[in-house]
Amino acid sequence: MRTRSVRSLLLAGTALFILPSHLLSQQIAHDTPATNEQLTQWLHSNDPRLMAWAATLARERQEAQFISLLPDWLKQSPLIRDYGYSPNRIDSRAYDAVLDALIRGGSQPVVEASVVRELGRTYPIQAFMLIDRLPADEQLPVLKEWFSLSEASPTRSGLAHLAAMRLAQWPSPVPGFAARILAAAEEQLTVDIPSTDSYGYGSTSCGDSFSLTPTAGWPAVYFPFVEEGNDQAKDATLIALDDDRITYRWVEENSPGGTCRGLRRLDNDARHAIVAHWLKQQPKLMRWQEAKTVPIVWTNRHAFDTTLGRLVENEQANFAAMATYLVKAGLLSSEEASWARPKVVVRVVCDITPCPLRGASKEQQPVFMDPSF
Repeated sequence: MRTRSVRSLLLAGTALFILPSHLLSQQIAHDTPATNEQLTQWLHSNDPRLMAWAATLARERQEAQFISLLPDWLKQSPLIRDYGYSPNRIDSRAYDAVLDALIRGGSQPVVEASVVRELGRTYPIQAFMLIDRLPADEQLPVLKEWFSLSEASPTRSGLAHLAAMRLAQWPSPVPGFAARILAAAEEQLTVDIPSTDSYGYGSTSCGDSFSLTPTAGWPAVYFPFVEEGNDQAKDATLIALDDDRITYRWVEENSPGGTCRGLRRLDNDARHAIVAHWLKQQPKLMRWQEAKTVPIVWTNRHAFDTTLGRLVENEQANFAAMATYLVKAGLLSSEEASWARPKVVVRVVCDITPCPLRGASKEQQPVFMDPSF
């Protein structure tokens, strides 16, 4: 993907201010006096450091007149106008400062829907914050497009997750949305063929990130740090769906810290929570669970297949009952209810050595079976 410097940000759009060379190296601090005219010159200077300072001082001083210029500046930037543009680290710092001023600057200017949509490619959290300023009829097409990203671009599935949480709570059912949630869902049914030996499972961990040295001459630049499912967080709520709460706080870009509770992609767990919301049930109390483990004591292949078949039929019956409820709630059409069901993926873990199912030992990979036998 092409990378272009912020120094060309204004070449395709608004007027370019040519600053004297001594201003480009000017030392600026948070108490530096600056008029709106000076801030505007810095914003259009093609110097990312001055751009960042202009946006930062405007946010800190709540300069509504200057902040009202930012939506048009953003619209004219390569971030929006050039689909192939990807900001480098220096570029990103200027954009971070501008978006921070747009969101926290106080005057709350509206950014056009088309700009918000494109902003989601690079700054999904900031884009999701800005979309709330639009009328509902302008939000809906953008949210539907973002939701579709889960199918087209797994790397942008976090934004698809946010969009899905919003669409799940839309005032009126969004046609086709529930069917796509169900059709993309899976239930992993793990069948354990146990031995008489005991066994355990390992664990995973996650770590912190490291702080970076601030760049000399730059202001402190902030971005929204997002967590999901952190019940102890006192941060602001970005969006919540029943007990699934996504929070954020503004942090300085060089600050250390990490999280094990980052924003998830639109995965089975997220789809399960959405369906639970529609069913007005706690996710853990639903008859449909995204993962189940059931032991089957081995006697012979016929008995194993019969027992497994009954397990799958029971899950399919649960799905049919769920679809019937969603039809009555107006979330599914009768035609959609005939096919929009989670897929059952059967995973067999054999702890008998040698395994009678396929002659495999428990150290080998588990068997994945087609449940439609």
